[in-house]
Amino acid sequence: MGAFLRALRGTTALSLAALLAAAACGGGTPSTGQSQPVKLALMTKDGSQPFWTTLAGGAKAYATSHSINLTVQDLQENGDTAITFVDTVIASGVKGIVITVPTVAIGPAVIAKAKAANVKMLALFDSIKDSSGAVNPFFGLDDKAYGEAAGKEIARQYQALGWGSNSSLVVRYASIEDNTIPACVDRQSSAVSAFMQAVPNFTADQVIHVTYKNDEQTAIDGMAATITSHPKVTNWLMSSCNDNGVAGAVRALQNAGVPSTRGIGVGQGSDQACAEFSKATPDTYMGSTYIDSAGAGAQVLGIMNDSVKNNTPLPALTTLAPKLVTRDNYKTLLSC
Repeated sequence: MGAFLRALRGTTALSLAALLAAAACGGGTPSTGQSQPVKLALMTKDGSQPFWTTLAGGAKAYATSHSINLTVQDLQENGDTAITFVDTVIASGVKGIVITVPTVAIGPAVIAKAKAANVKMLALFDSIKDSSGAVNPFFGLDDKAYGEAAGKEIARQYQALGWGSNSSLVVRYASIEDNTIPACVDRQSSAVSAFMQAVPNFTADQVIHVTYKNDEQTAIDGMAATITSHPKVTNWLMSSCNDNGVAGAVRALQNAGVPSTRGIGVGQGSDQACAEFSKATPDTYMGSTYIDSAGAGAQVLGIMNDSVKNNTPLPALTTLAPKLVTRDNYKTLLSC
């Protein structure tokens, strides 16, 4: 204070006014130059699955290394929980939400809530639309490309085994489907189409549509009923929206006593790959598509963080290219 008074004595009126203004503005604690951490939220729909656990771990690691205040929530496949938690994190002051909705039906509601609060929202893996039908910014799989990869691999193995040229075999393609999820529809329709393009003499009536609910048990039940209703089928081809569908179909074949040499199943996501490929006796699970889920978690959080910090629009579409996991490469690609 003494130094400040001595400075006052030697000032002109103009410089006195400037000093007083400076004292008024800077009289508090000096600024540290540090901004508050960006607050973001990540919501996944089923934390019981290894894919989502690993993805959340990748996002958390990125958040720690970039000083992001991250809230992670498992929505447990519950749409009401999702809507409630969106309200909760908006009230807490988040600036961006990355969400995999349990059901696309809540898309318009959660988008509207984020928009009203001026909070950025990025759909993760399941595309959502607002009430006008406009697609929300999306990060995830090119579902058609993933389906094509599975269908082409089934065709490759089908041809390599000579099933198409063996007239003693009755071969059917079990398309294990959840038609309530657009991503699943894209994956399965593309898988079947890619297979039939590669095997043009395979006809549509040789494709059997099996309904399931994205879990292994309903796939077991659906495939078991299909096997029972088609007793003349000797060999089965199988694909589904995720690994649960194919793993369930594999269990149903085993339960029905179908030899492992009589089936080719290729899944999506590789959740079951380590368990299936590490078995001493191979079964009919023959492959799966794959992404680095931890890397995806870090990448999607980085996109949201950059958009919030720089006040720039989220990219409309970010897609991940598929990789194929087989018994030959799973130890290299996966952390089993």
